[in-house]
Amino acid sequence: MRGTASFSPCRKYRYSLTRVWDADRARVCFCMLNPSTADAQKFDPTVRRCYGFALDWGFGSMEVVNVCAYRATRPSDLHAQDEPMGAGNPRAIRRACARAKLVIAAWGNEAIEHPTALSHAERALMEHDNVRCFGLTGKYQPKHPLYIAAATKPVVFAPMAVATSVPA
Repeated sequence: MRGTASFSPCRKYRYSLTRVWDADRARVCFCMLNPSTADAQKFDPTVRRCYGFALDWGFGSMEVVNVCAYRATRPSDLHAQDEPMGAGNPRAIRRACARAKLVIAAWGNEAIEHPTALSHAERALMEHDNVRCFGLTGKYQPKHPLYIAAATKPVVFAPMAVATSVPA
């Protein structure tokens, strides 16, 4: 398996993470809240879970991007940052979506705390014609994959309202 990761120069922001195990098969993109400790070689529990879904669905690679690119293991650490999105993040999300056959929205409720970043992510995802999620939370956000049953089938995702006040 080959892995790559794209970081900011300060390495506080991870813009994308890939895993390729069969380059002849299609790619799935997961868009979640924020990166944790995974890098080009190291898996974290969430990346491992996404890898399991990607394998089960017959994909040969996956790319992980996030609403906020700031690396944090707890949402509270993310919320404490002045700039959690990261300057290169909107472009990274658009590029990852363009490379994927399927895009999975999976950021959970915490993304609501970051409306500018969330708006950029939703806009990027809506440029893709095959966006799914694992279902919605009570706050109408796409469920995070870590605690989703392996047999869960993705459903069509359409955000309640994509903000239009944030420049692209």
